Amino acid sequence: MWAFFKRRKCNAGIDIGTTAIKTVALSFESSGPRIQEILCLQDPGLSSIEKRIQAIPLMARHLPDRVAVAIPPDRVDIQYFPLPPLPPDDMIGTVSYQMVRKLDYGVEDACIDYTVSVPMSQGLNRIVGFACRRPDAETLVEQFRRADFHVAAIDVIPMALMNIYRLSIPEFPLQTVVGIDIGHKTVNMVIAKEGLLLFSRHFPLEHHPGDLDESSMGVSVSELEYELRRTVDYCRIHITSVHVDRVMLSGGGALQPGLADDLGRASGVPCEILDCFPERIFRHTTDSRKALEQIPSPRMAVAAGLALRFGENG
Repeated sequence: MWAFFKRRKCNAGIDIGTTAIKTVALSFESSGPRIQEILCLQDPGLSSIEKRIQAIPLMARHLPDRVAVAIPPDRVDIQYFPLPPLPPDDMIGTVSYQMVRKLDYGVEDACIDYTVSVPMSQGLNRIVGFACRRPDAETLVEQFRRADFHVAAIDVIPMALMNIYRLSIPEFPLQTVVGIDIGHKTVNMVIAKEGLLLFSRHFPLEHHPGDLDESSMGVSVSELEYELRRTVDYCRIHITSVHVDRVMLSGGGALQPGLADDLGRASGVPCEILDCFPERIFRHTTDSRKALEQIPSPRMAVAAGLALRFGENG
């Protein structure tokens, strides 16, 4: 009878950016995910990742029960290949075999995961496989352990973005969406068709100053439009035919004034800035609303997507 009063677990996603660490803590209720805390630590005095991780508990009101983090994109190998339908236990072994054939390290040294991107085309599933070196994952977990964080899930940025798109964009299961997450020096781009990840890549920004404010980076519209067109063309040639319905911008760079409108005109595709915490989905608190007055929602896309990794059973 006392289960009604049991404290719900607080699960957090922590996004380790180039210039900041962003944290979104959620609990999961029958009415939807409830925002427990939103933090953005941006301090030029904390130069190393480990120092920034150790500073989070000094800002947070409560340590989360579990956290999900993402391996930096330059440490992740992504491969695309077809496979016949297989039982789950056989699938991961077959994916691992396909991945290590093209890696310069063995399966015993690899952390491997995958998702199905195009189901059952001519009897084959198209697979997106992810791999990173096990020592990289272990080092990341150890850095969080020293700050008393329990890392329960390690993900990749494309799948974290897929989590937040799936929840925040009503038409996501029906459309082809290109997500562009613009950080301080790097852009992560994903193409999703009918709710499934088709293709992802990351690339460095050519235009960024030395300051810490992502939203004032002077992102080049022509550069983004070129990379968008290049990515979509590659997907059409090598994966499947796509017609892009919308482009969603997130990350600090998405806050550049006029960027969404300018990119939409240049690309000929409707372009919007992502609202990571729509009130029709997320249960807000007074504190979360105050935090979002100071921390723009699009900056938190990866952290929110990581927190959603735990789902309703978190």
